[in-house]
Amino acid sequence: MSLELDVFVLCRGERRIVEAFLESYADPAHRNLEFEVGASVTYLPAAASAPTDQCCVAFTGDGHAILGLTLVDPGSEGDDELEVDPVPVLERLVADHDALAGCIGWEITPFGTAQEFEEVLRGERSAGVGDVRVDLPRFLRGEWLAPS
Repeated sequence: MSLELDVFVLCRGERRIVEAFLESYADPAHRNLEFEVGASVTYLPAAASAPTDQCCVAFTGDGHAILGLTLVDPGSEGDDELEVDPVPVLERLVADHDALAGCIGWEITPFGTAQEFEEVLRGERSAGVGDVRVDLPRFLRGEWLAPS
């Protein structure tokens, strides 16, 4: 059985940013997504060219978007024998989608607000959101946070 990692970035909730993410990662048959604020979460099948089987878009209560991918953890063999290093994926999501923050973790639940997302990255919050990998780089407001 494979171990999956979640890679999430926090972005402004602008239609162009979400549409660019969907264009890159979502299956073309599932790209018509309604844009609504309020912490709604939508999981979509990924495009054949994506390094994952599933992508995620969540809209926070404060007008931000959280864009995410679920990857097979390196060193763990998935059903399709595909292993993906999550760090370059995080770096690409940050660069391509003008991210404000980003992280890699296990079983992370998309956050309700941008503040909650950033509190987790700073180590100020942990309950109820899964485990952020602090042994891997995180990104916060223009700065890469080194592994702890």
